[in-house]
Amino acid sequence: MINNIYKSIIHGGLEGKDSTNIPKEMQLAWAKEHEPAGNDYDIAYVKYQCRKWISFKDKMIVFCMLNIASFFLSVFFIVFYLIRGFFHKEREFRNVGAVILKSTTFNDVDDILPKEELKKYNTKRYVVSKQYFQSFVKRKALNIYFKSVLKHPWSFYYHFVVLITLADYTRVIETYHPLAIFTFADEKHFGKPLATLLCEQYGVIHNCFMHGECFFQLEKGFLRFSTYFTWDLFYTNLFREMHCTCPICEYIPDRISSKSFPPLAEYPVYFTYYESSNNEESLKKLGPVLRQFLYEGKKCLYRPHPRFANMHIVRKYIPKECIQDPKEVSVNESIAQSEYLVSICSTVLFESLYAGKKLVVDDYCDVKQYDSLTKKGYIVFSKPHYLFSELIQKRHESSILRT
Repeated sequence: MINNIYKSIIHGGLEGKDSTNIPKEMQLAWAKEHEPAGNDYDIAYVKYQCRKWISFKDKMIVFCMLNIASFFLSVFFIVFYLIRGFFHKEREFRNVGAVILKSTTFNDVDDILPKEELKKYNTKRYVVSKQYFQSFVKRKALNIYFKSVLKHPWSFYYHFVVLITLADYTRVIETYHPLAIFTFADEKHFGKPLATLLCEQYGVIHNCFMHGECFFQLEKGFLRFSTYFTWDLFYTNLFREMHCTCPICEYIPDRISSKSFPPLAEYPVYFTYYESSNNEESLKKLGPVLRQFLYEGKKCLYRPHPRFANMHIVRKYIPKECIQDPKEVSVNESIAQSEYLVSICSTVLFESLYAGKKLVVDDYCDVKQYDSLTKKGYIVFSKPHYLFSELIQKRHESSILRT
C-alpha cells in the first residue's frame, strides 16, 4: 500500500509536466522575480517553485492534496531510512572511479557519455538510480534534509523529494565510494542541487550530461552540478539564459561524431520525413505533398516514430508506398539513402548536423509549432538548413541556406 501511494505521488506530482505552452517572455519574467540568492538550498527551492508554478498554477486544490499526502510519506520514509542506515553494512564495492547513474527507462547511454571526462577515472560502473526502498540516510544527509525543512517548513512535497533523493545518493556513495558521480536526464529535478551539496561534502564530484535535444524550458534552469556537459555552444548559451550558474563544458558525443554519410552520386530517396509528433492536421497536409512528388517520379518516404506513432492515423493520410518501417530499416540506413532529411523537430536532424546531410525544417505542415520552436530556440535553426516550403515549391536550390 505504501509503495502504491508513493508511486502515485511521484508520477502524479510534478513529473512529466513542462512549460511547452508558457511563453518564453513569461518564463523569463518569473525567473527575474525569483532569482535565488546563490546557495544550494535557495537554488533547490527556486527549482521546486518553478516546477510548482508550471504544473499546478491552475490546480492548487490538487497540489494541496499532494502536499498533505507527502507529509505522511515523509514521516514514514524518514523512520524507514534511519533504520536502514543504522543497520547498513559495508559492501564489497570499494573506490569505484566513476559511477554513472542509470534509470531503468534508458537501456543504452554509452554513445552519449562525456568520454574524455570519464578518462580521468580508472574504472566506471553503471548503477541503477532511484532505488528508494533500498536507500538509507547517514548524518550528512540528515543535516542537509533538516536544514531544508527548517527553511521551508510547510513545503511537504519538497521535503519528500529532497529526502528520497538524499537517501538514494547516500546509498550510492556509501556503497561504491566513487570519486565522481555522473547523471543525466536530471535537469528538471529540484532535489539535485542538494544532492550535489551532499556529494561535495563527501568529496565526490557530481556531474550531469545532456541526453537529447533541449529547448528553452525554465524548469530545466537553475542547474547546480559540479559541471554540466552540453553538446554544443548553442546549448551552453541556452542554459545560461535559463539562469544556470554552475560550470558548463561542451563535448560531442559518439552518437553525433561517429555518424558519417559520404555523398552519393544518386540518392535512391529524394527525401525522408521523420515524424516528431502525432499531429493529425499535419499528416493531412503532408499526404498530398508526398503524392505530388511520387507523381513527379521522386521517391519520398515517411518514417513514423518508432515508439509514439499512431499508425492508424498515419495509414489514413500517408500513401502506403511511402511508409518506412523503423523495424525493417535502421535510422542510419534511412539517413544514408536520403538526399534530404525533413522534420519539424526530430533528433535525426540534430544528430545529422555533423555528418554533412542536407537538413530541411518543416515550416509547412504545422506553422504554429514552427513559430513556437522559433521563439523557444531550436538548435537546427542556428545551423545551415532549408525550409520545407521551399522544397515543395522547387526553389530550395536557389535559396540561401539559413543559419
